[in-house]
Amino acid sequence: MNTTAQTTTAAAPAPALGNVASRAMICQFSSSTWTARKGDKKAAAKVTADAQSVSNAARVSKSLDAGNEEPLKRIRQLVTEARTIFYTYTMPWYYDGTGILPATLWQPLNTKMTDKALELGQAVDEFILIHYPAIKAAAPGNLGELYDEKDFPSGAELRRRFRLEWSIDPLPMADDFRVNIADDDADMIRADIEDRTTRKINEGIRQAWTRAFDAVQHMADTLPKYHTGETKKLYESVIGNVREIAEILPALNILRDPALDAIADQIKRELCNVSTEIVKVDPHAANTAADRAKNILATMSAHMAGGHIPAPAAPAPMQQPPQASIFSFFAAPVRS
Repeated sequence: MNTTAQTTTAAAPAPALGNVASRAMICQFSSSTWTARKGDKKAAAKVTADAQSVSNAARVSKSLDAGNEEPLKRIRQLVTEARTIFYTYTMPWYYDGTGILPATLWQPLNTKMTDKALELGQAVDEFILIHYPAIKAAAPGNLGELYDEKDFPSGAELRRRFRLEWSIDPLPMADDFRVNIADDDADMIRADIEDRTTRKINEGIRQAWTRAFDAVQHMADTLPKYHTGETKKLYESVIGNVREIAEILPALNILRDPALDAIADQIKRELCNVSTEIVKVDPHAANTAADRAKNILATMSAHMAGGHIPAPAAPAPMQQPPQASIFSFFAAPVRS
């Protein structure tokens, strides 16, 4: 009887946690702004009465800055930019604005967030000292019968509406739980902490793979379409996003997965030197870069489909970690 031996190459197991607590921390982001929105029950009652509907069939929300919306839009944009910085340097932890921050990314995140907070502070000062008085003065004419002076907060109250914070906590590890309770209960809690930490870190690593995959795929899809006319504009961000993820991916690799490091190196070698200006005018260069991107996608797909990347886990129960340290911007009064 003849037998044929078949050899299959199994995907490498997902890397273990190891001493990850020394390589990552928990970072929380929170912010608030004055919305310049106010409900008006009197106007809502008129709307429902005119429509002959039940009393709770409509709501009226006033835009208090109607006619002068741009200054507040600028502040909201700065907060959005700060949030983007946070999401760029972190991986998901819980769904309440907390993320896993690799230790090597603390300094760039803190520097960029501090710069953005200073920029936001200047914008808030300008808004309160210059634009807000103009908004209040124009409000009776812009809002008409909807105007109510009580809708507008005082300057001191207005400052408290603007907030930008980022805080750092240690990564929760089972060995750190030392509460004096029954051994069986303590062991159960430690096991739960270890399980939740493992699942969340694995989800974060999976998201790092996905971020890289999405950026490379967008490049592979967009470059050929630009020359066939399916895409009218080729933005610098198509390649810029690939460069950004290639630069940050090794730091996000807190489990020190050699496969993820290898993908980051391959992206840097084969895609990060592509020039947007050249691929705009050279279809061959665009197609060559797209083919390289597709080859990288094939390698990534094999890893992601072959069990090397941890499968998504069910969301862990919501938890609010205690704040160990906090770095924040509050709109403080301008000092003369």
